Amino acid sequence: MTYSYHPHARKEFDDATDYYDAIDPELGDDFLEEIEECITRILKFPRAWTRLGGSVRRCRIHRFPYSLIYDLEDEYVFILAVMHSSRKPNYWVDRL
Repeated sequence: MTYSYHPHARKEFDDATDYYDAIDPELGDDFLEEIEECITRILKFPRAWTRLGGSVRRCRIHRFPYSLIYDLEDEYVFILAVMHSSRKPNYWVDRL
């Protein structure tokens, strides 16, 4: 199984990493590690996470207020958003 990021999702990831790095570089590293662990869980069990509709699902990040929103198509995961829990819930829908 493979994955990739929507360009806007990649920017959200980079912005969040930069934010946590500015607070403390270790915190930025922790955020990166949590994202990587979340992706590993998704790739291992792609259908285990909350279904949002159609083939779109959400996997929450453990230590940070973020979720990965992804579209599952056969053996491919397309990350639509690195969504902060305080954002408008469906802002990413136009990325489908």
